[in-house]
Amino acid sequence: MEGSQEPAEPEGRPGDALARILRELAAGSHGLVTSECLPDVLAGLPGSDLTTLLLEVFRRRARRLTPAEVMRRYGTDRFVGPATVYPGALRRAEDALLGARRRDGDGATDGGSDLGDFE
Repeated sequence: MEGSQEPAEPEGRPGDALARILRELAAGSHGLVTSECLPDVLAGLPGSDLTTLLLEVFRRRARRLTPAEVMRRYGTDRFVGPATVYPGALRRAEDALLGARRRDGDGATDGGSDLGDFE
C-alpha cells in the first residue's frame, strides 16, 4: 500500500472503510507489521484512513471502560474532565453552523436529513 494513495471510492458504511483499511494494511505488510515499523506504517496512511483507524481504536477502548474507571481517570488523567461548554450552547452553535451551511446551498436538498455530510 502506498502512503499517498487515497481510497478509490468512498465506502457506504463506517465498517466498510475499516475493513478496507485493515485488508490493505495486511496486504501491504504481508501480515508482518512489527512494533518497530508500526509508526511508519501508520504515518504513511492517508489522513482519512488514519482517522478511521484511530476512531475505531478509541471506540473499542471506550467500550471497555467501566463507570468506576472513568471516575478513577477523572482524578488521575489530565485529559479527563467535565466539559467546559454547556451542552445546550454547543448544540445551538452546531445548529447555527448547519443552518448556515444549508443557506449557502451546500446542505442536503434531496429531501433527506438536514445533516447532509455530517451524519
